[in-house]
Amino acid sequence: MTTADLPRILPFAIPLLVVAVILLRARKPKRIHVGKLWIGPLFATLGISMGLWFTPHPPFGILQYAAMALAAGLGVAAGTARAHTLRLWREPETGHLLAQASPVALLAIIVLVGVRMAVRQIGGIDPGGSTPGLWASTIIDASMLFALGMVISQQFMLWRRIDALPA
Repeated sequence: MTTADLPRILPFAIPLLVVAVILLRARKPKRIHVGKLWIGPLFATLGISMGLWFTPHPPFGILQYAAMALAAGLGVAAGTARAHTLRLWREPETGHLLAQASPVALLAIIVLVGVRMAVRQIGGIDPGGSTPGLWASTIIDASMLFALGMVISQQFMLWRRIDALPA
């Protein structure tokens, strides 16, 4: 392997590394700080908004905007589903709120990463290439909107579920 192979390998290696980290971290319960649930969606909104604003792409038509709206809606549905798969409970001794991902949620993350990688391959998106074409730009922007919808809805639904828990 040479440094010339890196642009072809990194788009596969990075998602696999992220999935491995998620799987390792999900094995143990995580303490939830209700007052901090807004931080993730805020940074995701800022980062993705800047990514969408500053990324050069050709002008979009109605089909491209419809595809992006569909992706955002699917992201909201995925985030809502993921929030409902988390196991929530209060620690009896301390009263701290804990959450643990279910195996179904972990499997869903693996499937989503695989679908994203397949769509990028089918769409002909070259991470090291020049400015992408119309549909490649649509796929990139739609995947960012999917992620944003997922992050926001997951945290919102998690907050609602926590609010419904007995004290």
